[in-house]
Order: sequence, then structure tokens, then C-alpha cells
Amino acid sequence: MISSNKIVSILGVMLLLVAVYFRENILLQINALLANDTYNYSLAFSFSNVIKELPVQELPKWKWIISLSFTFFIAIVTIFSLHTWFRNTTYTKLMLMIYLVVFGVIFLIGVGGYLFNQFDAIYPLLRRIIGIVHSPIPFIFLFILFYKQSTLKK
Repeated sequence: MISSNKIVSILGVMLLLVAVYFRENILLQINALLANDTYNYSLAFSFSNVIKELPVQELPKWKWIISLSFTFFIAIVTIFSLHTWFRNTTYTKLMLMIYLVVFGVIFLIGVGGYLFNQFDAIYPLLRRIIGIVHSPIPFIFLFILFYKQSTLKK
């Protein structure tokens, strides 16, 4: 029988996947509106009407708010799910350090690009890094790493 902490972890992974899906669709819709594109790229049509009602000049602000919110939400769900699965404080501290370092690098690159008036040049790099953080890739990679490490100890 599966333990309750494993069930909570599995539910966390499902929540992570749903969050990634909605984040992608919300941002696709915002980007389409910013580009004055009439085609709805979003598969979550329920958000389309809410987003379409926002003033276009407000969309960049909302894009940043949504991106930051999902960044922290996805990181928290990943850390929580892996912590409840493995119940290892060393792994949890490692995950926190990894996310803090990645957030710090993103922040420093962004501020550096802004201060040197090169933000448009470094934006694709920032998008790639944030795209990884906003995906299930960190969860999958860390789960495999921690699972392998925990089986080696036995």
C-alpha cells in the first residue's frame, strides 16, 4: 500500500502539471494580445475572456505578475512534493539552495541587462532559464537524482 506522504507527493506532481499547463496558456493569450494577434493560442479558453478585458497597456505588468507568481508557486510545489516523498532534510536544503542560486542568477542577469541597457539582448537567455524553472524538468531531474541517491544508501 502506498503511504500517505507518497500520495501527497503524487497529488503535488499533479498540481505542478496543472499549474504549468495554465501558466503556459495564460501567457500565450497575453502574448497574442500584446502582438495584436486575433488568433487565440490559449487552450484554456476560460481565461481568454478575463485577459481580453484587461487594458492592453496593463498586460505587460500582468505578464510579470503572473510569471513571478508561477515561478514561486512551481518552486514551492516542487520542493514540497519532493520533501514529502523522500523526507530528507538534506535534499530539501539542497533544493532550496538550487532555487535560490537560480533565482539569484536570473535577478543578476536581469538587473545587469537593465543597467547596461541590454535587457532586450539578454531577454532570450532569461526566458530559457525561467522556462526551465516553470516546467516539471527540475522535479523530474531532482526526483531521479534523489531516488538514485536513496537507493545507493540501502
